[in-house]
Amino acid sequence: MDQQESSPTISFPIQFLDEISKADSISVVLQSVAHWLPDIIQADRCSIALPVDDESLRLFAIQCDQAIPVDSLLKIDSSFGGKVYKARKLHIVNNLGRRSEEDCQALHEGGLNSLMVAPMLNGDKCYGVINIAYKQANFYSDHDAMELVGLADWVASNIRIHKQVDAERKLASTDSLTNIMNRRAFLMASEASLCNYKRHQQDFVFAILDIDHFKLVNDRYGHQAGDAALVAFSKKLKSMVRGGDFIARLGGEEFGITLNHMKSEDAVAWADRFREAVSNIEIEHEDQKFRFTVSIGMSMPTADEQTFDDIINRADKALYKAKNAGRNRVQLAS
Repeated sequence: MDQQESSPTISFPIQFLDEISKADSISVVLQSVAHWLPDIIQADRCSIALPVDDESLRLFAIQCDQAIPVDSLLKIDSSFGGKVYKARKLHIVNNLGRRSEEDCQALHEGGLNSLMVAPMLNGDKCYGVINIAYKQANFYSDHDAMELVGLADWVASNIRIHKQVDAERKLASTDSLTNIMNRRAFLMASEASLCNYKRHQQDFVFAILDIDHFKLVNDRYGHQAGDAALVAFSKKLKSMVRGGDFIARLGGEEFGITLNHMKSEDAVAWADRFREAVSNIEIEHEDQKFRFTVSIGMSMPTADEQTFDDIINRADKALYKAKNAGRNRVQLAS
């Protein structure tokens, strides 16, 4: 069946439409579609796969039969789902036992015999594939195929919208040069750390990191070299933090980090390791090489602090002390 043929009107369960309308991520959309698909088109197994690179699809959502488990990778060139993804046309398999592709074999070994796979198309973009399978051979009809095409295109439209929203959110919350959080997004995230401290006594430490003599770098080597230093600094910072920490470029050469679930002595030790790592960064720009250092002011929350700004102010004072003491050092607020 050609995917370009007009699709029939499909009746979706009201609760399914309600779930999709409230979905706040692509993951929730995919899970809802997989959960409800057997109620829309009869199936013993439903799954949705999205591309992770030019070579593989990953199963992100599965309902019912687990013949191929969630998070499995399917090679685009050697799987049936991958071939449908490349061809961008729906295909029906009436007898899985006669197919040699790895996914067809796995489904057949799981007791399934009929398969229908549709690409999720929106404009000139293919967002992945939806596949449904049934134990009985020769089960799916052209009418079923038209319904799955309509559903797949509708899901693709939802994925596109969520991707656009995600991109806009990232743009609004990300520093364009360093690709880490901007000040606004960082403060919003860090307020949650303060709330957790107040409610659950979960320790955290905030730090301001300021590149030393950055104006001299710009004056001596130029602003492009200064930008290269900022990018190298942020990459080093990203490489040395844990998944639950927050990092941001607060402005200019000033960066911030919230080290969650960390006590002061551990945070100071981390800061000193980072300070040393920064001193070993070498920037090469237009046949010139230079290094730079960083000063770090740190503070922990106290029982009487009401906003994150209070914590920032104390860290800022500690940073001032580090600068006055000769720079390239760590100072914890008293």
